[in-house]
Amino acid sequence: MSGMRNKSFVPKILHTRSRNIRYKTVHFQEDFFMTRFRAISLFLIVAILLQMGAVTVSPKSAAAASAGPILKSQSPANGSFITPDRGIRITFDENVRKGSGNIIFGSEVYPVATDDVHIQWETTKTILIKPTDLAVGQDYSVILEAGAFIGVTSGLPSAEYDLGTFSVRSLGVLDVFDETVASPYYPENGAVDIDADKSVALKLYFNQSGMKIGTGNVYIKKYTDNTIAQTIKTSTTATKISNATVGEVPVSFTSIPMSKLANSTKYYVMIDPGAFVDEYGNPFPGITNKEEWTFTTEELFDTVAPTASNFVFISSGASIPRAD
Repeated sequence: MSGMRNKSFVPKILHTRSRNIRYKTVHFQEDFFMTRFRAISLFLIVAILLQMGAVTVSPKSAAAASAGPILKSQSPANGSFITPDRGIRITFDENVRKGSGNIIFGSEVYPVATDDVHIQWETTKTILIKPTDLAVGQDYSVILEAGAFIGVTSGLPSAEYDLGTFSVRSLGVLDVFDETVASPYYPENGAVDIDADKSVALKLYFNQSGMKIGTGNVYIKKYTDNTIAQTIKTSTTATKISNATVGEVPVSFTSIPMSKLANSTKYYVMIDPGAFVDEYGNPFPGITNKEEWTFTTEELFDTVAPTASNFVFISSGASIPRAD
């Protein structure tokens, strides 16, 4: 009898396990289909909101979402001064080719697909936008239309980019100042009591960034007779060029080391045209006016050691006479 009960017990166990497996399978299928249903519903809701305008996507986000070419850098930056001969360099994060959009430079329209004069390819990632006939004193806005470039790898169009606004100036010295920089020159024009007992570095601020050392000299001349006190060759000395921001404007400045100067002497500074150039090789016009940058060194201090001019012998206990 015990053997018979054991045989009837086995089918019951197998039947129970089979029913549990079917139950789990059904629930797994239900969970799988519910997950897909929720995902599809969420996608449809987002699509409807986008269509209604309830959700917006910025150009940068759109570019990232599409995986098309993204603008990585531009030079000069928004708000910079540019010269009439200077362009704007843009670089993408991937190789690009010509698209169907335009580059809008002020009121001018440059079709990327056909304009090889204003749109110059330096590499497959870097493009130079080279405008013509810019008016000094005018401001120009620059916009890259959507689809102006196509990613070689992604095959997708670039988004729209606003490169900013640029003021056209002739290449020269800085004319915008703030609390940190009050003059384009150091020492300031007309400064007095400049230390002559140690080396002083001249400092000159330009009205745009990206300046470089060119070919030419800086002259320190005596104001009285125009003789040259020092000649500094910019390309072979410790002359340095740095970039800075003055009044939110990107600029460059140079530091020009001088040797010691004579005391109580008025000097003026002259600079050869082309001694400094912008990043495209356009020359700084130089300084040729005697009155533009002058300074005077401090007076000479008394450096003569005192000597005795008279000797008086005083006996012991006598009072010492006072020298008048």
